[in-house]
Amino acid sequence: MEAWITPEEAGRILELRANLSQKDRSQLESAPEDIRHDLMMCRFLRGHGNKVPQALRALRAHLQFREDNAALMRKVRSKLPPDLIDFDEKLFLADHHGLSRFRALQESLKLLTLPARCGSNGGAPISLVPIGLLQFQELGEFTEDLVNEWFISLMEMRSLSLHNQSMQERRMVKVIEARDCNGFSFSQFFSAMKVTRLFKKLVKTATLYPEVVSMVMLFNLTPGATWVWMFKHIVPQQIMDKLFLCDRGDWSMCVCTPRGFTIDALCRWNEHINSFRLDRWERLTPVMPQVCRALRVRQPGQTFSWIVRCSERIAEGALKVKVYFFAEDGRKVPTISDVYHNDRCQSDDGLVCKGNSESTSAGMALLEVELNTGRTLAVVALLGFDGATEETAIVPLLPPPQSTTDRFFDGDSSVSWFLIGTIAALVIAIVRQMFSLSQAGITQT
Repeated sequence: MEAWITPEEAGRILELRANLSQKDRSQLESAPEDIRHDLMMCRFLRGHGNKVPQALRALRAHLQFREDNAALMRKVRSKLPPDLIDFDEKLFLADHHGLSRFRALQESLKLLTLPARCGSNGGAPISLVPIGLLQFQELGEFTEDLVNEWFISLMEMRSLSLHNQSMQERRMVKVIEARDCNGFSFSQFFSAMKVTRLFKKLVKTATLYPEVVSMVMLFNLTPGATWVWMFKHIVPQQIMDKLFLCDRGDWSMCVCTPRGFTIDALCRWNEHINSFRLDRWERLTPVMPQVCRALRVRQPGQTFSWIVRCSERIAEGALKVKVYFFAEDGRKVPTISDVYHNDRCQSDDGLVCKGNSESTSAGMALLEVELNTGRTLAVVALLGFDGATEETAIVPLLPPPQSTTDRFFDGDSSVSWFLIGTIAALVIAIVRQMFSLSQAGITQT
């Protein structure tokens, strides 16, 4: 979150408006309220170093973009209630001419949007994508026109919803773009280069809406991953200031900070991820090594239990199991405590671990199971209130069915340093454009 328009910025806004041509003014006056408001002018200024000439060029580019896409803009805006605050992409599915394809695109992206009341601890809405679950080849099957219409629709809705929340709270509200990196590998990009090219085009469109994103959170990153190390050491500090990088299992960083997930957001995320499960057995691979379960606890004194089973006997250390509790104790951010922690799990009969604990306050329990071997294992992990997990005992100790969603790539070891360097250069070029080091504003990914 950022402050409301300052007196100094108000003066620059007057200067910005004074430098508009008659055509510019006419275009701006015909735009929706959230576009022509001083708050949007302030976004253009802040997104361009509070320099009027740069903000003016960006504003003119935005107005020209609206003119070039006037028919689509009218169509999109006709579906948006003027007092919209909660982002809801389903508004565009009501009477879309290509309903089935539009819905298919939404489902392929696996997008989860959370309103401010269950977004970040600081009151920001969150847009979350589990990029490790995306099938890039599938995304490449959608036409460029369809994706472009979808993206512009989302950007227009985001502009309106952020404006209304900002007006209500008298501060500049921005969205947090969160990406769950569990299962993500840069080698995925090589399976669908069309998607990479399309992504670059969408980034260019996103630069037309400055200061929409407060930060990009990448969580569940592989600890010690080469590309993360390169990213931290090569990307300029101006960009790193807008990135929030959290290693896999670092839940204190993801939740127990002002810009971290609320407890409700983490529960919604877990429910969203688990909605893509094909069956009770979940395959853990070196690329997709983690499975989590979250349980909302509404009051103190409730007993919750957990149980983890494996499809085969495992040697000591093949799995790590952790149980955390996030307490709501009246503070602005939750506090985290370890309930159970075993980095050296083993099993001779398929039962990896089980236990229970009593909550001392309202909050959330989180069960995390992580693969700690190069093999692929299938597990069942349940977390529930006392007694609810006993059904796991009847799960037969049999190999799970083969998954139809196995990765095209089962590791990064085949990617050479040359390819890693090439990918890093591409990502840095895109991120530079996204975060407007020159003439573009902070963008949405």
